[in-house]
Parts: sequence; structure tokens; C-alpha cells
Amino acid sequence: MIMIRKKLFQIVARILFPDLASSMLAEGSFDPFKNSFSREEIENCFMIEDNGADTTIFCFAGGAVLYAGLPTFEFRKILKETGLSCNLVFFRDIRRMGYHMAPDGQLNGLEFYENKVRELMSSLGSTYNVALGASHGGSAAFYFACRCGMDRIIAFNPVIEWRKYVGLKAFFLSVLNTRSFTGQGIFLRNIAMAIGAQTLLKKMEKTLGRENIWDVVREYRNHPERPHATVFYGQKYRLDVTQSSLIRDLPEAHLVGLPYDDHNCGAYLKQRGELGSTIAKEIKLLSAS
Repeated sequence: MIMIRKKLFQIVARILFPDLASSMLAEGSFDPFKNSFSREEIENCFMIEDNGADTTIFCFAGGAVLYAGLPTFEFRKILKETGLSCNLVFFRDIRRMGYHMAPDGQLNGLEFYENKVRELMSSLGSTYNVALGASHGGSAAFYFACRCGMDRIIAFNPVIEWRKYVGLKAFFLSVLNTRSFTGQGIFLRNIAMAIGAQTLLKKMEKTLGRENIWDVVREYRNHPERPHATVFYGQKYRLDVTQSSLIRDLPEAHLVGLPYDDHNCGAYLKQRGELGSTIAKEIKLLSAS
């Protein structure tokens, strides 16, 4: 049964998300049902590049174990090409549990990653720390930036409230969120997103208990020194618009709507050749503010 589910997932992913599937294959993370990891995989859940810089960017991968829809090597290359003087730290949520599960399978993931971020902030010694992430990696950027006292947040399509992605309302918003029922397959991709989000949330609630899942909105709203955040979202993707509305009233949150109707603004900017320059611009602007 598990093998059948894996094969079905791979077939559907290749049809509906060809670019994403290609990136997942490049990252070696094409199996969302995987729950057994080698020692090497566990130890490689984070990668550190210490360039002796005064700025460190902490990059949090999303559910596909990708950074803004890209494998580590490609995203790292884009950041390097910006000419920014910075240290880089890449975190991977190999268990696909929204960073709530540690790489070794223990249910202390939030504590594990928080401690690791604090440890690296101390050892790298930068005075300016940026959290960057996409999808639930964007959630992680908000959460750990607040918990660890980082300076800035850059998030692409952050899922800051998972429950906004599940239920009948979210499903119908996904159904209606399309220019047509053909073309690029946007309609089917949106349906797949809604189903995937609901499956992930149910798995987390069953494994962790609903009361133990982070409340990113509350964490950010109640933070005494709220980090400034730039959030990129698709103006035509209704569920992401709903997410952005949760923090729209906060003066520290700068929302950037892009003319896009999918849950991957990072890929949209990359296709336009603007991803690296956009990130560099945000970091330079934010560090000067």
C-alpha cells in the first residue's frame, strides 16, 4: 500500500508540479512518505557557510525540503551571485512536520531548532541576523526570528496559520482560485495544495497534539520587539492573500503582492530573473533601516 501511494504521488507530482518535482529529485527529497533516515541525512539537516561576515541569513526549507522552490545548491548559488557579504545557514525539515519534529524523530523539534539557531547565532557572531523561508519555511522564519531575537524576516508565501488552508472554505477558495480549468494546470495544483495542507495538519495534530502546534501569528503579534518582516504573496492566490491579511495591520510587516496565482512566489521571481536581486535589495534596505 505504501509503495502504491509513493508511486501515485510521484506520478501526480510530475504532472501537476513538473518544476517542483524536478527540484525535489535534485535535492533527493522526492518521497514525502519517508520516515527512516540515515545518520548522514540526519546530520546534514543543516548546512553552514561561515564567511566571517557581519550578516547571517538563516534559510528555512519548506515542506518539499526546498528553499523558495529550489534545491539547496541552486538557491545558495543565487544568494552568492547577489554579491552580499553574509554567512549562510540552511535548515531542512526532513521529517516534513513543520519543524515540530527533530531530525532524529524526537518530538522536541521546536526546541531543537531554536537551540540550534541560538547556538549558530552565537558562534557566527553576526550583529545582523535575517530569517528567510518559503511556505512553512516562511512560518519557521517568523517563529524562530521571534524566539531567537533575529533582526529581520523575509518570507515567500508563508503559511503562518495552517488552519486557514484546511476545511470547506479553504477548499472552495482553492477551487475558485484559477483563471481557467486548463492552461498551466493551476486549478488542479490548487486543489492538491488544499488536500496536502489538510493531510499535513491532521498528521501533526495526531502526532503532536493540537495544543502543541505553534501559533505563529500570536508569537509575532505578542513579541515585545517585533522583527520587521517582508512578505511576498500571490495576489491571485486567495489562500495566500488570506494569510497575509493576518498581519496586514502591523506596522512592522511589509506585504508585497505579486501578480501570481500559485503558492510559489520564489519560483515566479526566479523565472523573471529577479529572485536574487529581490532578496539582496530587501536585506540591504532592511539593514539600513
